[in-house]
Amino acid sequence: MNGIEKAKNLYEKYGKKMIREQFPLYEDRIAVGLVGHGSECFGFDDELSKDHDFDGGFCLFLTDEDDVKIGLPLFRAYNELIEQYGEKTRKSALGGNTRGVQTINSLYARYTGGNPLNTQREWTCIPHYAIAEATNGEVFYDKLGEFSAMRQKLLTGEPEDTRLIRLATRILTMAQTGQYNFSRCIQRKEEAAAKHALFLFADVVGETVFILNRAYAPYYKWRYRAMKNLPKLSHIADDLATLFSSQNQQYLVEKICTDIREELVKQNLSTSKEEFLEPHAFQIFSKIQDRELKAMHILEG
Repeated sequence: MNGIEKAKNLYEKYGKKMIREQFPLYEDRIAVGLVGHGSECFGFDDELSKDHDFDGGFCLFLTDEDDVKIGLPLFRAYNELIEQYGEKTRKSALGGNTRGVQTINSLYARYTGGNPLNTQREWTCIPHYAIAEATNGEVFYDKLGEFSAMRQKLLTGEPEDTRLIRLATRILTMAQTGQYNFSRCIQRKEEAAAKHALFLFADVVGETVFILNRAYAPYYKWRYRAMKNLPKLSHIADDLATLFSSQNQQYLVEKICTDIREELVKQNLSTSKEEFLEPHAFQIFSKIQDRELKAMHILEG
């Protein structure tokens, strides 16, 4: 079983009974699932994942009101359950507290910075990797629905203009780093700068592929693995895997740019026939309707 399956099994076998017996009045108000930071939340965990921050546990989400009433006793009951039935692993400084009892607001505030997401500008302040973590995993039970409502807002609610400015920024960055500066650095024998340009190119390519799939790119560690599961342009993950060791890096850069350029045309995001991606970026930017976003610099997305 992977981490999501283990968490669900632990909840079904022991967690559900604990909640029903000790917190019967709140059984239908507690959302349960596995969401957030960690390979298991993306379904990418393996035996190596268990060397730290892995206890086979799950998450319990409360409203702020319910947290005041039962947060502490539920926290204690959950910890006793994990102590008895969970898996013991080393806790790291940056992990360790991502399972167990949390409020709905605290989880989403962790990833949105407490941003209410009432404007398109507010959406641009949230990196996609944060939304990916806030919406990954699986919800096992949520009769109240408040947790799932916010999850759904993040999953499907990003405004189109926000998507367009993010995309325009990355397409222009691809042109500047991969198609322009990489080759110039090679010609000038600036090896470190050339490698840096290639890294920046690969980084934004990964994000671009997710945006073109209307999906959120996880942080770099899991981005390439997750990319292989996307319906469009998933083959670019293999191109990126060989990019840094290839004997013909410039060819691969142009191949990737061509594939993305063709997808832009296919999605009616650009009509330019230029091979250089810069004109495509400005065409995408010109489609933005929101005044505040339109006033931003194209590289601010």
